[in-house]
Amino acid sequence: KDVAFSRDSRLLATASVDGPIKLWNPATGSELAPLRGHQTQVDSVAFAPDGVTLASIEENQGVRLWHLPTRREVAVVPVADAGSWLGFVPGGQSLALRLFGGGLRLLPAPREEV
Repeated sequence: KDVAFSRDSRLLATASVDGPIKLWNPATGSELAPLRGHQTQVDSVAFAPDGVTLASIEENQGVRLWHLPTRREVAVVPVADAGSWLGFVPGGQSLALRLFGGGLRLLPAPREEV
């Protein structure tokens, strides 16, 4: 469904229809350990400018934040009308979400607790 490169291009994340987010080393094409936690289709993924956080979204479920060095889910933000796209606003302080049925919502980027 969606792909995103890290800022330094050393990591590629792909959204999937079966739940896990797949991580890849673009230089070698090798698949790394997936991020597991979503129960349904992952619609969109986005790297934060900090280089260690990945956000993902499930339609009508919400946003999850992942700490990439540890591969841990560190925050879940329920958004009942979450749509199929998200992205970090430049600077990483907010997330832009496309809402189900159209429209856009800005959320403060959740702070992770590692």
